[in-house]
Amino acid sequence: MSVKYLIKRSNVPGKKPNLEDIEIGELAVNVYDRLLYTKGIDPETGDEIIINVGRIDWGSYSGNAGKMLVVNDEENGIKFEEIIHGGTY
Repeated sequence: MSVKYLIKRSNVPGKKPNLEDIEIGELAVNVYDRLLYTKGIDPETGDEIIINVGRIDWGSYSGNAGKMLVVNDEENGIKFEEIIHGGTY
């Protein structure tokens, strides 16, 4: 069974979430630029930062499940099978 994640999204070119838009570890996607973001902590300063996790390779539509996409960032060991959007930023 696939795991489904509800994430925030934007379709505005070049837009990325602000620190106020997401919580630490929460995901956000820019569907136009196909970039995935999260919020983390800078290990050197301790400040909260927005991290570009990687580029998204689009999958296909599947029934009434919403948009399906595959994130495959081998360099960082990240792979999601199915993500359904929820909310905006």
